[in-house]
This record gives sequence, C-alpha cells and structure tokens, in this order.
Amino acid sequence: AADLAPVTARQAAIAQTPPAARTPLVANSAAESTADALPAVGPARSEASADIIAEVSGIAACGEEEVLGLGATLESVVALAPHARHRATTEFHSVKPPPISIRDYVSRIREHFQCSCECYVLCLVYIDSLIQRHHSMVIDSLTSHRLIACSMTLAAKFQDDVYYSNKYYARVAGLSLQELNSLEKHMLELLDYRLFISPAQFEQYRKIMRSAACSQGLL
Repeated sequence: AADLAPVTARQAAIAQTPPAARTPLVANSAAESTADALPAVGPARSEASADIIAEVSGIAACGEEEVLGLGATLESVVALAPHARHRATTEFHSVKPPPISIRDYVSRIREHFQCSCECYVLCLVYIDSLIQRHHSMVIDSLTSHRLIACSMTLAAKFQDDVYYSNKYYARVAGLSLQELNSLEKHMLELLDYRLFISPAQFEQYRKIMRSAACSQGLL
C-alpha cells in the first residue's frame, strides 16, 4: 500500500475548478460506466440542494454528526474486535495498522473527497452488510481503513452526481490505484452489487452513528 501522502496543491486546486472546466474521468473500475463518464471532480453538495434531495428521497438532510459518527462508530467496533492471531486474512487486510487513527482518516477523507454527508451513512451500511453477509470479514485495526476507503468510494459514486476519479481517491486513501480498483470490485461482488438502501435503513444507521458520537462527547 502507498503511504498517506499529502494531496498536492495542484490536486487541491482541481477541487476549486468550475464544473465546466473539469476533465471527464475515464472509467477504471467495476462501478464506473464508460458510456456516461462524469466530471472528474464534484463540489461538495450545498445545504440547499441537500435539503431538496432529502425531501424527494424521504431522507432527512444530514450534517456534521454523520462525519463524526462514522469515525466514532468504527472506532468503537475496532476497540471491541477480538485479537485472533490465526484469523483468515482478506483483501482488506493491511500488513500492519496504518499510522493514522480512524477518526483522523475519516477527517482526511472528508477534506478531500468533498462528498455529500449521506455518503458517510452509506459507508457504514456497506461495511456492516459486508460483515453480516461474510463471517470471515472483520473490522479491526488491519481492515478498518481499507474498508472505509472502499466503502466511501462506492458511496460517493453511487450517491453523488459528480465525483473524483479512482486515481484521486486512491491518492487520498493512501492506496495504489490498482489496490483501490481491486478492493472496489471485490466489495461490489461481496455485496452482490446492492448499494441502494431504504430511508428507514438510512435513519436506523444514522441514529447509531449519532449515538456513538454523543457517547464519545463529540456532539
């Protein structure tokens, strides 16, 4: 895996480029369509547009609590994870724990992914669905960061109208492009390509995230 290198000034500047000037991305993974390529970078969704989308979809507009809640929830899960030396490894296992906390990793993703806040709820749903479907999967210090990176990538590309290319997501996540593409394809297969969730399921996980953030004094 690549190191968590800082996003360059040029990459940061891309995020401020007006939509009309953005370069269309080239599909490079199972979740991207070559027929309908989208702009490489999408701005963070405004509060007004988020409210409109929420009203249409039946999902209440979300905010800071989803970002803090994702990190808090997964940190709690990892803290309770059994330390089994002989547990089978998966594609999501790192050789050693990354030198960044889950909460800081989520903050890094928030800063550079610029995705809608709904994506953080979707991320938790995807990870939990993966664990429930496949008992060999576990969320611990070796898998959490890759699971977050992959799930957030899928969530952004499923939920948002515009998004970054996988090359950029991989840079932010501290992975090589090949690793992220492989993980994305693998997760889609494990989830049976089921990325849609109901408003009721969204609210259920959102409450879990808020509870975790409140219990850690973040809200």
